[in-house]
Parts: sequence; structure tokens; C-alpha cells
Amino acid sequence: MQLSSKQRSRVAFGAFFACLATALAGADFPPPLGFLWMLPLAAIGAAAIYFRMPTYAAWVTAGKGAGLFRALAEGFAFGVAMGLLALAIPGTGDPTALHAVGPANLLIWLGVIGAMGAAGSAATYALAAALAKGER
Repeated sequence: MQLSSKQRSRVAFGAFFACLATALAGADFPPPLGFLWMLPLAAIGAAAIYFRMPTYAAWVTAGKGAGLFRALAEGFAFGVAMGLLALAIPGTGDPTALHAVGPANLLIWLGVIGAMGAAGSAATYALAAALAKGER
């Protein structure tokens, strides 16, 4: 079962704009200049969604029971990786909240970002499952 490029693009673009809207909702107004780094980070996330959707759809159609748990683990790892990437970019993040306060806050922040990645991956898995079942 193959998802069409159009279906994958719609989901990826929706995720891109949802990510930006979520980040904008939590940002100061007007957003700081570092917010511009959210554009390429959200684009990387959207690209990952575009390329992982066929795999998730294949897991659903093959009846792999552990597919959702693997998708959650992938999403968590991807979220943590994106969080670390965001910290490595100069001018992003709140240095008083993350860098100066200590490793506990950093681990909490990475845990939250990882959980958001897992939630996004679960949503992508659910959409891939719905699209795959709709095409049978």
C-alpha cells in the first residue's frame, strides 16, 4: 500500500504550520529574532513526517502490533534531537532558563520536547493508518 505524494505533502505541510503555530503561541510578542530558527527546524520535522508516513502505513497494513510503540520511540528521539539542535544554534532558547539554571531544567525541557515529538509521531501514525485503511 503506497500513500500518494499529495497525501503525504498535505500532512507534512499541516504539521509544519501546526508546529509554527504552537511555537508562536508560546513565544513573546513580537517573537524574538531567534524565532526565525523555527522555520528550518519545522521544515526538518515536516520532511521527516513526509518520509516516515509510508513506513507507518506499511506497518499498519502488515498488522505490526508494535508499530505504534516504535513510532512513539522514534518521535521521542527525534524531538530530543531537535531540542539539542535548537540549543546548539546561537540566539535560540532562553539562556537564563536553560543554560544558567542547571542540568535539571535542561533534562525537563528535553523531556517535554521529546514528549511533543512522540505526540506528533503518534498523530502521524494515526493519519497514516487512516489513509492506509481508506485506500484498501
